[in-house]
Formats: sequence, structure tokens, C-alpha cells
Amino acid sequence: MNCKPPCMAVVIKSDFPELIGLPVDVPGESVDHPVLGFCWVVRLQRPMLCWDFLRQCNTYDDVLAVPDYCLRPITGLPLHDDQLDEVKT
Repeated sequence: MNCKPPCMAVVIKSDFPELIGLPVDVPGESVDHPVLGFCWVVRLQRPMLCWDFLRQCNTYDDVLAVPDYCLRPITGLPLHDDQLDEVKT
């Protein structure tokens, strides 16, 4: 699993391009979707266009079920490429 709630995460894969790169709150609720597999229920900062599986249509909502493989946690630790080399004096 990518996320260990409660945490913040970034959406890295979506059928809706406006969701990619968006930070989301992962409070800890989860669902097991028959097609997508294990999903986290995430909260957005504002309603965004998404797919409603129950009504089978596009809708605007601020709570979504996002598969774990589509999320990357925001840890606050720098990535290897982002680390600065030590300055030698």
C-alpha cells in the first residue's frame, strides 16, 4: 500500500486530468471496489469533476474513492533527487 492514513497524498493517476497532482486528505476510510480494487476515501479542498459509480455519470464532489495505486503520500521528507549536496568549505 502507498498510503498509511491519516495522511496527505497526491493524486498521480486519474481519468480526470484536473485531479492529477492535486493534494488530498486521506482520513482512513476505505472501500473495496469490485473493479478498481482497494480504494481510499479521500477529501478534496473543493468539489471537482469525478465519476459517480452509483449513478454511472460525471458529477462534482469533494469526497472521492481513489485506488491506492493512484496515490502517493506526502511525507515531508525530500526525495533523493531533491536533496541538496553538502556544501564543502
